[in-house]
Amino acid sequence: MKEKKWVRYGSFVVIILVAYLMLMRSSNTSFIETLTYMYYDKKVQILTIIFLSLIFESFNILINSYWISTSIFLTFSGIIAIVNYEKVQLRNEGFLPSDLLMLGSWNKIIGMVSPILIIASMITIVIIFFACYYLLKEIKFNFKWYFKVIIVLFTLLFGYGLGNSQQKNTIFYTIGHAMGNDPLYLAPVIAVQTNGPIINFMNNINVQIMEKPKGYSKGERKISCVNA
Repeated sequence: MKEKKWVRYGSFVVIILVAYLMLMRSSNTSFIETLTYMYYDKKVQILTIIFLSLIFESFNILINSYWISTSIFLTFSGIIAIVNYEKVQLRNEGFLPSDLLMLGSWNKIIGMVSPILIIASMITIVIIFFACYYLLKEIKFNFKWYFKVIIVLFTLLFGYGLGNSQQKNTIFYTIGHAMGNDPLYLAPVIAVQTNGPIINFMNNINVQIMEKPKGYSKGERKISCVNA
């Protein structure tokens, strides 16, 4: 029983590390460069690992199958890593929330991708699912219902906090910057190399371009524009 427990939690840690390293590597030109950023920005890496762990555990709770949730988690992580890598190489910026708007034109995007890459990706996904089934089908995580609710709610709260971590005068801003989360909006390629694609993506969800001036009124602004 004790051995099975170590296998369960050991596999969980390995899966998180695989996803984390794959995502971080997608932002940098070499593995050495990846390790360098990870070493010099240790605190912000903790945010990424915690968020990935919460997302993965929420998948386990909602899907109620360890091998299926692992397959989906690793597949999504791989897709994000590929998209992030291509954007860093072509546009010197990471995967951003605005990129999700392109999903409406997915058929046109696929037409621009090499058929070999599409086939290779599909084969890789099938291999991931078969490998997870073969290695993890016997592993189960049994938690009390209230613990499951707490994990899912905390995942949502943590994601909300990361998405609003650049809003000044908030607790999310204070905690985020205490953990070394600097969005580096003026240097997008360094931002994704330093923070990783997940934190970089969350930093760009709710961006405040400029602070609202005191006494600002949208209605009065419209009137002044008309009179001008």
